Order: sequence, then C-alpha cells, then structure tokens
Amino acid sequence: MTKITKVLLTIIVVVIIILGLWMIFGGSSNGKSTADVSINETPAVNQVKQNQTPPNQTPVVQEPQVDLTPTGISNDSLDKDLKAIDTQLSGVDTNTANVDKGINDKPITQ
Repeated sequence: MTKITKVLLTIIVVVIIILGLWMIFGGSSNGKSTADVSINETPAVNQVKQNQTPPNQTPVVQEPQVDLTPTGISNDSLDKDLKAIDTQLSGVDTNTANVDKGINDKPITQ
C-alpha cells in the first residue's frame, strides 16, 4: 500500500467511528430519536402531550392510598411481641457470650 492509500484509509475509518459515536450518543438535539416519534404525533405548536403539564398549571401529585388503621394493638398482642423480642435478645446474649469466649481463648502450645 502506498502512503496516500494508508492516509485515506485511516481518514475513512476515523470518519466512520466518529459518525457511529455521534449516532449512538448524540443523534439529535432534542433527545428524541426517530424511533420515539409515533405516527399519529403532529408537530403542532400548541399541542400538549398527555404526560406533560401545560406551563400555566401546576402538576397534581397522586399520593398512594395507605391504610393507617392500627392493627394488633391489644394488650395480648403487645405482650406476645415483647416476649418474642425478649427471646431474640436472649439469643443475642448467648451469641455474644460465645464470641467473647472465642476472643479470650488462649492458644494451646504444641
């Protein structure tokens, strides 16, 4: 290959790479690719899309419905919960004692 052929081939490869990157990352200035445009969409100036709020109105936020009715607040259920917590804490105390015993263990000389 001659020097001119190498230079032309390099320029062509660089241009193809730049065009590919431009198509992938920067395709259009409005951030909308041609695949995002629907057939029924008209380019009217005053058209407002369904998911957009007109500029002179504030958006309405739909908050999820949460049931705030307390459940299990009787004395029996609270006592049951407290006993379960005490049982779990006793298990933690046992585990902590075993860890302390392992840390304070003296190595056996051989």
